[in-house]
Amino acid sequence: MRREIATTLVTELVVLLAGLLVYRLALERLGTDGFAAYSLCRRTTSFLAPLAFVGLSVALPRAIAAAVAKGEGAAGPYASGLVVLALVQSSFWALSALFPRRLSLLLFGDAALEPLIVPLTCVVTSLVAHGACYAYLRGHLSMGAASALHLTNSAVVPLVAMGVGRDLREVLLTTGGLSLGVSSLFFAARIAPRLRLRLDRGHLRGLLTYGLQRLPGDFGLAALLGLPALMTTHAAGVQEGGRVAFSISLLSMAAAALAPIGVVMLPAASRAIALGDRATVRRYLDRLVAGSVGLAAAGTLVFHVVAGPLLAAFLGAGLDPDLAACSRRVFLCAVPYCLYVATRSIIDAWFVLSLNTITIGLALATFLALTSAAGGLDVVQALWGSIGLLGALTLGVCAYIRRACSAPSP
Repeated sequence: MRREIATTLVTELVVLLAGLLVYRLALERLGTDGFAAYSLCRRTTSFLAPLAFVGLSVALPRAIAAAVAKGEGAAGPYASGLVVLALVQSSFWALSALFPRRLSLLLFGDAALEPLIVPLTCVVTSLVAHGACYAYLRGHLSMGAASALHLTNSAVVPLVAMGVGRDLREVLLTTGGLSLGVSSLFFAARIAPRLRLRLDRGHLRGLLTYGLQRLPGDFGLAALLGLPALMTTHAAGVQEGGRVAFSISLLSMAAAALAPIGVVMLPAASRAIALGDRATVRRYLDRLVAGSVGLAAAGTLVFHVVAGPLLAAFLGAGLDPDLAACSRRVFLCAVPYCLYVATRSIIDAWFVLSLNTITIGLALATFLALTSAAGGLDVVQALWGSIGLLGALTLGVCAYIRRACSAPSP
């Protein structure tokens, strides 16, 4: 277990550094306006990808891990998941082809960005292909291969695309095309030889029952992290919106340092739950809560001291002077958000009912209420309140699971 977590953690740290380098290249090659538009596109794909995955990013590895633990094999749940994902992607492409102008207005508030809709859809499709391969490897706890896939698609591909793309549209098309190619190669080499695809209605029903409950939660989290930038863009322009989008992306990348623990914990906890090993689940949970809160608190203090020189070092001389201040404000959400990121997998493993969807829904409703009330807070202040609530609710759910693990078995 420690080896898998360490491998995934190192991968995420490399992806984090590569992500910062990509933003620096975007500023240098695309200019200030292009940098803002690229930040918005990155945040928009994060907003759309959960819709395209319909909750299967959690349902697939959980179902595969449980099936392997019981000796049933992964063919049934995986084939069913692939059918669902293919149908959803077909719908996405149809909408992009038929209504590009309307989608541009909806996503960017600007019909002039219509040429970015098809490239954006290509990126979303590549994220789904990546996620489908990653889910299979994750369900088998093959974290070495999963980390290699993640490193290639999330670090190498964006750097190459930013290096060869002449404008934002080419960057997005190159990112989507290369990532899709890499995922296809991994599927052919690591998954297809081990898999006999067969559609199983029982698995299909189970995946949809479990996964669709989580779709509103995935969408709600994407909305919670995406709406501040979109609302700022509509109210104050692309540059201000890009500043908020980058700051939230930085928060997401920092939380990604803890995400590897959750990545491994979902299949590991699912196996322990399937085998009735509650003591192991409780031990996992205690370490996740203590570790995520401690690391996030320390990271927040360090970031507030070094944000200016750190961002200047990565983004170069063209750094927006207001970017560090905005990033410091957004980073005050780090402790509750990292707690949620670290523990959401074990919560999803424990409950069929998606409590994460409920807590995210309450947090999103709080954000909308705080921004829409008369004399309401600005978007970053509203983000503090909503993500703070998300962290508090998550801590309450973790306490419930811990008590259940401590209770005598019936």
